[in-house]
Amino acid sequence: MTKSELIAQLAARHSQFSVIRGFGSFSLSFRPARLGRNPKSGERVQVPAKYVPHFKAGKELRDRVDFPL
Repeated sequence: MTKSELIAQLAARHSQFSVIRGFGSFSLSFRPARLGRNPKSGERVQVPAKYVPHFKAGKELRDRVDFPL
């Protein structure tokens, strides 16, 4: 199981939202179906609708990473 699959499974189990205090929050975002393009052949392909994991960093994580150079 990949990290993305684990996050998606946790978010789905916990009403599509999961928080780790001091680190950040994970949620699921819905991406509707769309027409895409195969870059190699140029052929138009249908990309199905799906849920993708979304991460938002918490304040503590942002403060630790945002240091002056």
